[in-house]
Amino acid sequence: MKSTTFLDIPIDTIDVSRGRFYSLHQDLPPGADPALIKSITQFGILHPPIVLKNTSGLFEIICGSRRIAAAQEITGFKSVTCQVFRDLPGKNQLLGIILEDQLLAGPLTSITKARFLKLCLSLLTLEHTKQIIALSHLGSYGQLHRLLPLLTLEKPLIEMMHRGEMSEKIGLELLTVDQKDRQFLAWLFHSLGLNNNKQRQLLEYCRIILSARGGTYHTFFSETFPSYIEGHLENIPQRVNRLLLTLHELSHPMSNEAERLFKEKTASLKLPEHCSVSHSPAFEKDTVSLTLECHNFADLTELWQKIAPIVKK
Repeated sequence: MKSTTFLDIPIDTIDVSRGRFYSLHQDLPPGADPALIKSITQFGILHPPIVLKNTSGLFEIICGSRRIAAAQEITGFKSVTCQVFRDLPGKNQLLGIILEDQLLAGPLTSITKARFLKLCLSLLTLEHTKQIIALSHLGSYGQLHRLLPLLTLEKPLIEMMHRGEMSEKIGLELLTVDQKDRQFLAWLFHSLGLNNNKQRQLLEYCRIILSARGGTYHTFFSETFPSYIEGHLENIPQRVNRLLLTLHELSHPMSNEAERLFKEKTASLKLPEHCSVSHSPAFEKDTVSLTLECHNFADLTELWQKIAPIVKK
């Protein structure tokens, strides 16, 4: 690329504020990462930040704001070797640079994938965004678009996903509960050090229990397991195993009661014979499905024309 070169730049001439727009890590707390500071102190910056030289002679960060922030914390670190652009690259090239820079640091998380898609949509048309995504090998546009709601999670939850402490499936499921419960569950996962499998088990068991009892996750734990709310737990691995065992015991008989209540509610709708309602497996989600049975495709077409205006609302 003719418009780029590598230069040793004084740290105090680098403006990191614009880098927040391009950053795929903007959901993480600002400032230097202790582990990164330790690494740079020992080995220096092995992966040069990417900057743009502006008309005032300063340099705007495109990639590497966390590397720069870490370097600023190190006594005696006065300058950084950067890849410098004299002109802002075209949008497609810019997005390619940002993606490649991130991939050099490691695979993208669900959050960074969502951030990349959102950045693409902010700079490109939908058609061009789909082309970029197709070339990125990050998955299909539909797969990445499914991740966008994760960016609406609260900061602590997003940070947990960044650190690999919560999977995208758990994150998407937490979007189905209210904010207070969502934050409580994230706190519980973190304080107990639950891995993805144990998080999934806890959510599954609690959903079954609450589908019959009603109430919130926070209230349920406050009433049933107050010691877990108060904290100061000892022997956490053993406590976690006992908690999951108790939840399983509580949820197993509750599943029959939940099924009975579901059938009562379904019967109260007085649906015709060709209609049926089903719930998610083990009541793991609150969603229900309505099935309308038709004799043939012609009947389906006729029925769809009647209900389409309602369904599409």
